[in-house]
Amino acid sequence: MALKRRYREEICKDCGRRRERMKLVLDACSRKEIVVRLPCACLIEKHKQEEQKTKQQEMMRILRDRGFESGRYAQMSFAGLSDAHLGGDVMEGLDAYMRSIQLKQRNWLYLYGDYGVGKTHMAVALARKIALERHWKPALFSWAHYLSRVQQSWQDERVKVDWHLIRDSRLLVLDDMDKRAGTPWVLSNLYDIIDYRYMRQLPTIMTANRSLGELSAFWHTTEQSRDFSRALISRIMGQLGKIIHLRAEDFRLVG
Repeated sequence: MALKRRYREEICKDCGRRRERMKLVLDACSRKEIVVRLPCACLIEKHKQEEQKTKQQEMMRILRDRGFESGRYAQMSFAGLSDAHLGGDVMEGLDAYMRSIQLKQRNWLYLYGDYGVGKTHMAVALARKIALERHWKPALFSWAHYLSRVQQSWQDERVKVDWHLIRDSRLLVLDDMDKRAGTPWVLSNLYDIIDYRYMRQLPTIMTANRSLGELSAFWHTTEQSRDFSRALISRIMGQLGKIIHLRAEDFRLVG
């Protein structure tokens, strides 16, 4: 099929710019042809904006369904926060992580510090921002609460454990991962998640009170725990993109 293109003076009613037509010659011998009006650039842009709006609305629904917009979590954003509140170059480090995070790379973030310094706040705010900008479906889990649900499910079949969500989500916030003692059962459950996400290089944001060195010692309670601890720390270090130490005052006591 031969293809010819020509331009005619035709003005878009919405933006006042010239519109383009494309003339398609279906048969060179019989000179059969059709003329196709190409959409104006403003219409293409409008469709892009509508598509972006639809994606944003869908992501907001996912954030609500997965707990990011409930209770105190809904208040966790970057609005009004600065390094003056957090100490050090925290905001700069979070921004650098968000700009550099990619799939199939070293894309894990480890946030640690004392109680009430904003670890969960930063992790949730960062995950929400990444989700809305990149349309990555996130998941939010408190490690202690997750394990409690696992134990409850043993006695009550109505209690559902979101195993696939915590394992497969495009972006995971694993909060307070040192709030359970390092028993072999606890660490084996954590190992299953960490190893799965490590092998698939899925972006993961972790929070804890302890540094990775302190975490290793905290988990090392038995020889079996020691083996799990070494395997976990090795995988975390192997996929880490950034470690940030929060040194601010306990905001729960200051306010």
